[in-house]
Amino acid sequence: IMLGVGPYITASIIMQLLTVMSPKLKTLYTEEGDAGRKKFSQYSRLLTLPLAVLQAFAFLSLLEGQNIITHLSIFDFISNVIVVVAGSLPGGPNKPSLYCAVIVKTVDERTRSKTSINELLRD
Repeated sequence: IMLGVGPYITASIIMQLLTVMSPKLKTLYTEEGDAGRKKFSQYSRLLTLPLAVLQAFAFLSLLEGQNIITHLSIFDFISNVIVVVAGSLPGGPNKPSLYCAVIVKTVDERTRSKTSINELLRD
């Protein structure tokens, strides 16, 4: 889980800051009780997706630019972004998270040259 809960925490902070700027959000959060807080939490979870995509794209681009991972084809890059994003999305109430389990293989001669998630999982 590359990004962890970072995008969700960032989304929650952004939503809290928006309550200062938007009277409607402030009313939703403070005066509408439990139903308002649930809706506010739902907005935070919805904001998590674009933040996670942006952070995954930036992080994978950084790793690629620093030659930590090899140059990825567009398909490999998109599939890696999807895996990273899925690992950071929270679940709703009484719903499981979308965490992806990635089996980490021991680095040996066979896997040393393979540096993308797809190449490691294909074997």
